[in-house]
Amino acid sequence: MKYAVSAVVIVLLLAIIGPQALFTVDETQLVVVTRFGEIQEIHTTPGLKVKAPFLESVNRFDKRVLRIDTPPRILNDVEKQNLVIDAYSRYRITEVRKFFEKLRTLSGAGDRIGSIVTNKLKEEIALRTRAEIIGGQTQAGTNVVIPTNSRQEILDKVVVESNAEVGPQGEDFGIEIIDVRIKRAEFPEDALPNIFARMRAERDRISRETRALGAEEDARIRAKAERDRTIILADAQRQANITRGEGEARAIEIYSQALEQDPEFFAFRRSLEAYREFLSTDTTVLLSSDAELFQFLEEPSFVPIPASVAAVGTIEGMAGNSWTVGDQGVMLTGNTLVTLSSAPTVGDVVFVEGFVQDDGSILASLIMAGVDGLVESISLSQVSVEGVTVMVPDSAEVLVDPESVGTIYVEGSVADGALVAERITEGIRGSLESITGATWTIGTTDVEVPLDTTIEEGAAVVGSDVLVSVIRKSDDTLVATKVSLQGETTTTTDTSGSSPDEEQPEGDIASPLVGSANYVVSSWSISGAPGIVLVDSETNLELGANQVGLVVLVGYEQTDDGSLVAREIRTS
Repeated sequence: MKYAVSAVVIVLLLAIIGPQALFTVDETQLVVVTRFGEIQEIHTTPGLKVKAPFLESVNRFDKRVLRIDTPPRILNDVEKQNLVIDAYSRYRITEVRKFFEKLRTLSGAGDRIGSIVTNKLKEEIALRTRAEIIGGQTQAGTNVVIPTNSRQEILDKVVVESNAEVGPQGEDFGIEIIDVRIKRAEFPEDALPNIFARMRAERDRISRETRALGAEEDARIRAKAERDRTIILADAQRQANITRGEGEARAIEIYSQALEQDPEFFAFRRSLEAYREFLSTDTTVLLSSDAELFQFLEEPSFVPIPASVAAVGTIEGMAGNSWTVGDQGVMLTGNTLVTLSSAPTVGDVVFVEGFVQDDGSILASLIMAGVDGLVESISLSQVSVEGVTVMVPDSAEVLVDPESVGTIYVEGSVADGALVAERITEGIRGSLESITGATWTIGTTDVEVPLDTTIEEGAAVVGSDVLVSVIRKSDDTLVATKVSLQGETTTTTDTSGSSPDEEQPEGDIASPLVGSANYVVSSWSISGAPGIVLVDSETNLELGANQVGLVVLVGYEQTDDGSLVAREIRTS
């Protein structure tokens, strides 16, 4: 019985003392055995270990990589803009004795190491821009973000500086910081409404710009289509004129043959035909008894006054007042006006205007330099807008005929002392009377102003004097493409008369030029002409609407600067 009790006591003692004296070390652990806070042993290898029961304590630490999540903090970048930075760091215990002596517990280590990493991150963030912190750069001209290595460079530097502070050169915590990462970097909550407002404003700006480009492209396409239409119609008109001319030539040939056979009978038949067409059924005509229509009945020998004719040809011979131009005889009188730049000689090409005589020769009333050729192209060359001379190069975008509208809108620049147009549209100038939705009333004219219209700052104020570039739609609705405040350009005097010694301002016009066209000069390219022929308001133009493609007779004068200015233009 005595031995049984002893055995029980021994077993109880082992059951109590055994767990206090024996412990195991896992392969993922580092163990520090302390007695009253003093380190007695350090175990870094796995296995069963022994300690003094009740007197010694076992402190276990994970030898694997540990993570510290720091709470999000508001940090300032180099531009003093607030950013919410949420970061974490990872470290490993390299010397457990130093770790225990300096930091004691993992929670204490997390606070201390997290504070060091946060301070280093704060220092680096303060030296960087927002794009470097985010790690992306917006591509110029687009909204595409291109990734960069700037964020990783920041974090690598934080790791190096943090290790320097917790390592042997610093406080020597017995740890190694392996990595620092930023989970998110974003604006504070109170800044989000402003950010979203800026984003919406930017998207609105881009949409307006896109619409404006679309409207400009629409106008360009329409202008090209209109130009192609004009060319097609001109070609058709040219072909029609050629066919009509051939038919008329054949008819004249037939009439001529009939006239030669019996002139009196031919004249009598033509008069009867005229009577048949003129005196149709239910027609009442009040004419004098000596009206030309009835001259043939009263005076069979009556010959009407010949019509004015024109011809262009080379002077083949000159005998006093009798010239031969081409194969046509020309008679000069004291009333004949000769405007050649030099004395006429055999071989000169001249334009002759006069009347056909009985012998078939022309009694000349006007002789000037001339050309007989095909109108290949016509382009606007120069326009005067309320006293301001505007040059119109071939590269200019002309969306309206200056002579067909009351007011034009000119955009361009000053070059060599002259205004050079880049774009010409229909224009409106006046006071902004009211704004009702998208409809603006300028003076007494209503104009539609879409959202994509380019509007100068201060121009959308009722009462402002504004200049408006408009496009006229097929239903005569005016649609604005640009609105600006009225500047000083519209009152600029003509620079064409400036002294050569005076320097003219160069560059873009300060404000658009808006007003009515006083006169228009167009440049005609005519086959056979020694140069471009200028046609202005003083030119006697006896042509229809579609002129490109016609064969014309041109009488022109050569100015002192060598320009060819047309004075008479007729169909061939």
